[in-house]
Amino acid sequence: MKKIEPKPLTNFRKLPINIANEQHIDLTKSDLSGQEQQDLIKKLLQEVGKLKESGKIILAQSHEDDSYVMAKITPSKAKQITLIFQEPNPVVIYYNSAIDHSENAIKIQKVIISKDWTPDELYPIFIDFFKESFQAITQLTMSLEALFNQKIPEDIQLPKGEKTLNKEDVEWKEFKEKFRHILPFITGIDIYRDHFDDYQNIIKLNALRNDLVHLKSLRQENFTYYQTLCKELIDFEFEKHAISVHNVISLLE
Repeated sequence: MKKIEPKPLTNFRKLPINIANEQHIDLTKSDLSGQEQQDLIKKLLQEVGKLKESGKIILAQSHEDDSYVMAKITPSKAKQITLIFQEPNPVVIYYNSAIDHSENAIKIQKVIISKDWTPDELYPIFIDFFKESFQAITQLTMSLEALFNQKIPEDIQLPKGEKTLNKEDVEWKEFKEKFRHILPFITGIDIYRDHFDDYQNIIKLNALRNDLVHLKSLRQENFTYYQTLCKELIDFEFEKHAISVHNVISLLE
């Protein structure tokens, strides 16, 4: 299963604004040592953070061949410091974390179905499997939801019957409606039509995620409550669904 390079979120050159004034600071051509350069950068950023209108200043730092926008945060419990760093992309964080948990879940899954177990032997192993499965499935779905919401234009006006939906309205739509009907309107990419296998896999993934997050007890004749859900996890094809998530992310990025 492939991971995604964790590049920062917002490319400075692709901002939808006109830049009034731009200042570049390149310390790589100075005579300062690497540590001296880092100390100076830290001091400059601290001073910028103290400016009265600092909230309107866009800070960017080079990363390979591009520059990315930085976040500026003053911790509530440490107001004497300012934290400035390239804003990460939660989509990639969720996805890569999901891959780690998927790989762990697959390993335990193989162990579980490798032989017959006594109930006492299997119980702690299945608990570990459930934990890894939950993290893998929920974070794979979160990566897709986060990416979709990133793609919604700020000024979207989506006709829906007699109503017109704005950005907040669209964000609250169901997962299936977002990827089946709204995504083509926003991006021109129709996953349902052109990538149906991936579409089916992410819909199944989200359904299982909902079963895990919105847990409902369903008493069986043998007085178990989550036996069906446990079987779904044991049978779940983590790699196949992770690949589909990666495919969808690649299409939309």
